Amino acid sequence: RCCRRCRQGPVASAKAAAHTLLARGAKDALGFAERAAELAPQDVAILDTLASAQAASGRPRDGLETQRRAMAIAPDDPLLRLGLARIALQLGDKATAREELDRLRKLGKDFPAQAEVEKLSKGL
Repeated sequence: RCCRRCRQGPVASAKAAAHTLLARGAKDALGFAERAAELAPQDVAILDTLASAQAASGRPRDGLETQRRAMAIAPDDPLLRLGLARIALQLGDKATAREELDRLRKLGKDFPAQAEVEKLSKGL
């Protein structure tokens, strides 16, 4: 029997599977994220998920590049900036992480994930 997400189409199904597997720390999230990105290469939410999956699968440089592609499409999206900062920290690129976290900090209460921004900033 098909689930509701599956009826929404292959892009939604692949993205949902990737996101769920990624949240559980499953390495096979990458395959689903790559499939979703093939089907919707300009969808920033899918690119963000793909970047996270790449980083979690030991390919943080690919993740950083993918996250930058997403940011080129939606440069004002603060969640994409947060994702970029996370991956930059994973790579040891403190300058990039600091730049992105500083931008997010300036948003103040307009960005609800300030607690994570502060937590990540402490690692700099």
